[in-house]
Amino acid sequence: MKIRDIATRSTGSLVRAKSRTILTTLAVGVGAFALTIAMAMGQGGGEYAERIITANTEARSLWVLKKQDDKGSSSRPSEYTGSPTVKFNKISIQPINQYDLDKIAAVSGVKTILPVFNIDNAYVTGPNEKKYQANVTVARSGVRAVYVAGNGDNLTTNDAILPDGYREALGFPSAEAAIGAAINVNVLNLDDPEGTPGTFTYIVKGVTQQSTMSLALAPTSILVSQDAAKQLNDYVLAGTKLQNRFIAANAQVEPGKDMEKVKADIGQQGYLAQTPGDVYGALYQFVNVLQQYDFSELEAAAIMKQVLIGTSAILENDKRSLSELIDS
Repeated sequence: MKIRDIATRSTGSLVRAKSRTILTTLAVGVGAFALTIAMAMGQGGGEYAERIITANTEARSLWVLKKQDDKGSSSRPSEYTGSPTVKFNKISIQPINQYDLDKIAAVSGVKTILPVFNIDNAYVTGPNEKKYQANVTVARSGVRAVYVAGNGDNLTTNDAILPDGYREALGFPSAEAAIGAAINVNVLNLDDPEGTPGTFTYIVKGVTQQSTMSLALAPTSILVSQDAAKQLNDYVLAGTKLQNRFIAANAQVEPGKDMEKVKADIGQQGYLAQTPGDVYGALYQFVNVLQQYDFSELEAAAIMKQVLIGTSAILENDKRSLSELIDS
């Protein structure tokens, strides 16, 4: 049969079965469109997740804590070790001390190792003299911040970065008015919660607002330098069993060093280390789930943002890898 005859018969069949031809064409078009959207959501969702995590973490950092009793949970007690523990999300956590910090610092590829401070047993006062609950943590240079006034460069022990929500609550009329003004952070000793609080005065150097790449937890903390956070932490834990003990440490990996190898080497010393990439793997599972549903681009982005916010909350309150939490 000649090509001309094949073309003639094919055209005739298409003309005689118009409905079938239209439906088949639509089905192919819809299928191709759906496949394109699914692939775009997979790639775009993954990139969106990575941008948000990168904006809220330090790329070359490792979160390090002691290896815990992996059978311990909120419903099952951890094995007793004889050393004081920290209650974290209803789970007993074995803290680290200076010996552990020195041991981690000796691992090849570790540039710096600093204890993690998170002071939440505090309140802050400002111009209106009202007391507000406060969370204070360390300002990290690798974490993105959007400043509406001032900046966070070269913080001293007397400087603080104030979220705009705090600025408004404390009575500053504008972000610019807060720059150079004083705020008082008051903390209580863990063993004497009814005692006299320690008052630490800071000068506001910068005011931040939540960016589109910030997780919900990020703007709720007053940010100070590492040394300033240590002063607050020392006051809270002075004379207690947890003095000079920390929940975790932040290790910076030297440029050019393989983070996975450094992580494994730290693990061999008896610690659990996590990279920002340990979070990505679980987040991409959510991206794959999203591909199975018919969401608009804005709906998918909103869902991904909520997933990331939830992930951050889980990690902040549990400090186990998200994969472990999903498996449990």
